[in-house]
Amino acid sequence: MTQKHRHSAVVEESSAGFGDAIVAAAPDAIIVAGSDGTIVEFNPMAEHIFGRARADVVGTDLFDALTLATHRNSHRTDLSRLWSADSARFIGRTFPAIAMRGDGRPFAVEVSANVVPTERNLVVLFVRDRSTNGPNPSIPEPDSPADDDAAVWGSREMLAIIMRSAPGIVFAVDLSGVIQVSTGSGLAALGFQPGQLVGTNVFEIYKDMPEVAEYHRRALRGEEFRAQVDIGDRSLETLYRPIFSASGRLVGTVGVSDDITV
Repeated sequence: MTQKHRHSAVVEESSAGFGDAIVAAAPDAIIVAGSDGTIVEFNPMAEHIFGRARADVVGTDLFDALTLATHRNSHRTDLSRLWSADSARFIGRTFPAIAMRGDGRPFAVEVSANVVPTERNLVVLFVRDRSTNGPNPSIPEPDSPADDDAAVWGSREMLAIIMRSAPGIVFAVDLSGVIQVSTGSGLAALGFQPGQLVGTNVFEIYKDMPEVAEYHRRALRGEEFRAQVDIGDRSLETLYRPIFSASGRLVGTVGVSDDITV
């Protein structure tokens, strides 16, 4: 293997690892389902919010598993609209809804959906808990991927689908400040395409915005926090979260930004 090929392999492996970290760090439940409603992926935050284990829901019907019986028909209609001629009215927008926890309790959520017109016709749902009664306390807050997450999330095709479908912006930065992942539909409002900033350095990008550069330094020192970032005419609420290796070594940071511009 040439030095160039070895470098490409290292970069590809690193990017996949950052993708795993983004999915695990996501503040939203991420659920991927087929167009018929069959669940194919269910991330750690989805397990926490819904109080359901991934192994118990993958392969089952989305609506039977996660919604109240009285709401299922209307939700099935909503899903079909994502594939209709007027789907642009629904894709990428956030809607309030009522979901069901594993113990049968209803709770308020916000849902954003995107579709991936592949052979499997996948739907990617980003679900945020907006209730006051909280998730099932028996399901632990995910702070690192489980031992078998590499197998679950090792599909780079699935990671790419999820990250492209994100309603905001997701990014990952290594310890040198070099962007390894930059994706999400929210990039368009800033004038960027997914992947366009990969390979650039955040400290160079934000050299004239010392406050934003300091946020990255804090995250790269191992701090987790939220901050509002104003870029141009857009206001972004960003979660910064450090990435640690299995041995506990700090290797970089991931971020998830929501556009809160009013």
